[in-house]
Amino acid sequence: MKNKKLITHVTLTPLAGSPIRISDALNKHSRYESRCINLNPLGNGKRTFKEDLVWSLDKEECFIRLSKSDIVCFHHYIDYKSPNNPFKVNFLDFSGPNTKFIFHWHSNPNFISETRKIELDKLLNIKDPQLVVAQFHETYFPNALPVPLIVEKANEVTPTNSKLKPIIFFSPSNDRMAFERRWESKARNQVLAILKKLKRDGVANYILAEDLPFDHCNQLRAESDIVIDDVVTGSFHTSSLEALALGKPTISYLDHRTQLVLSETTGSTDLPIINAKLEYLEEVLLDLCNSSTLRESLGAFSLDWFNTHYSEKKMTEIYARAFEKILAGKET
Repeated sequence: MKNKKLITHVTLTPLAGSPIRISDALNKHSRYESRCINLNPLGNGKRTFKEDLVWSLDKEECFIRLSKSDIVCFHHYIDYKSPNNPFKVNFLDFSGPNTKFIFHWHSNPNFISETRKIELDKLLNIKDPQLVVAQFHETYFPNALPVPLIVEKANEVTPTNSKLKPIIFFSPSNDRMAFERRWESKARNQVLAILKKLKRDGVANYILAEDLPFDHCNQLRAESDIVIDDVVTGSFHTSSLEALALGKPTISYLDHRTQLVLSETTGSTDLPIINAKLEYLEEVLLDLCNSSTLRESLGAFSLDWFNTHYSEKKMTEIYARAFEKILAGKET
């Protein structure tokens, strides 16, 4: 394709696979040619994801790519104008004269400030163009344009099993208790206690997926009948979207702001996520476990909604429009 613009994503860790998914989606569904540079592919421990360019292995190719890029997108904060960053290079030394530098936020500002050692006020007043994931985070970054998480359509959708005990899937990324930290908790232990009780009562079986490579984790999710995401914070994670793409009844607690952001992102007010807080989780699970018809109906609705309102192509178009604005020198 003529006049392809080059975008390079730069990330310190896999960030649950978000940067590489965005990069791959741009290559498939836009006029942009995209690559993704990761400093530390093992930054999420055993939760590994697909990789493109790895800084320690592909440094020369990374430098060449950076020098040709129209946009360099840093996922989370990196002091790109100084070699005093984890990459130990001044990115301005390896970029073209017209390269646009932007930031893409994936966490709340307090977490970024703490982990990246940048004053909160300075972080919130960065002048570079900014994107932010269209979840709870957008509330904290008023100067950033909300953009969606990218999730591929599942290659194969496994129907729920109406003959056996339903399998409930849960994949917490840490063991923090509910409300221990505002945004970094899925109430692992409290949810697990409910799942153990349902198993003891002969109602359901469960899968607790922790510290697994993404492909293995997603296969286990595909083999389940019900998926629990985050019933504490009022937001959702990639896990919800991955479950919807598989046609699974999906439980998460979405507060009013998160519902609004998801509706505005997709153009749909009829959201398929089963909205339930921790204190009502057992009741909701019992209803689902006791009715295969209900599970099948909700699963079918979830898959149809995902394909209609959250397809990879449709979500990629939001990124393409944002990059057009940035290249034109317009505020995001």
